[in-house]
Amino acid sequence: PDFGVNTDSVVIVQWLIEVGQDVKRGDVLCEVETDKAVTDLESVAQGVLLKQVAQVKQTVVTGEVIAYIGVAGENIE
Repeated sequence: PDFGVNTDSVVIVQWLIEVGQDVKRGDVLCEVETDKAVTDLESVAQGVLLKQVAQVKQTVVTGEVIAYIGVAGENIE
């Protein structure tokens, strides 16, 4: 996630898309909390949510991978 120059990290509040679900660009993947508010994080990709890397209540740094979206059955390891 990238929330601008004033936010270095966010906390994952909840995932709204589960692993295995189809995702379109612009779909809300999860809610994240900054030091100022809870906001939606939209997908920048289209495909299937293959893996949630970041867990609920985990703090992630701006630019860190939080999930993988790709083709169903794709090997992401």
